[in-house]
Amino acid sequence: MKNHTKFNHKAKIKKMQLSFSFDLTNNFDMDDEVFLVHNIIEEMNLSFLTSAYSHKGRKPAVEPRTMLKVLVFAYLNRKYSARDIEDACRYDLRFRWLLNNSK
Repeated sequence: MKNHTKFNHKAKIKKMQLSFSFDLTNNFDMDDEVFLVHNIIEEMNLSFLTSAYSHKGRKPAVEPRTMLKVLVFAYLNRKYSARDIEDACRYDLRFRWLLNNSK
């Protein structure tokens, strides 16, 4: 009878996280509504919006200007439910572009 030793195969596997970074701008037409919303809100004077937020406590996950862009773009696309907007932010590339690329 052979003496088999137990070998932990999982110990040899290095955990890796693959990430692909690509420019989402190339996927849209230049006359897409997402650019219109982005450009209009970037030109607006929103100092009252930033002054409404308290500087105490946690930093928000999304800047107020970016959140305004997401909400305006969602309402433009007839997404009024918070769940619909959340799904769009996860799966729609235009919403992802607004969240990642607008600074």
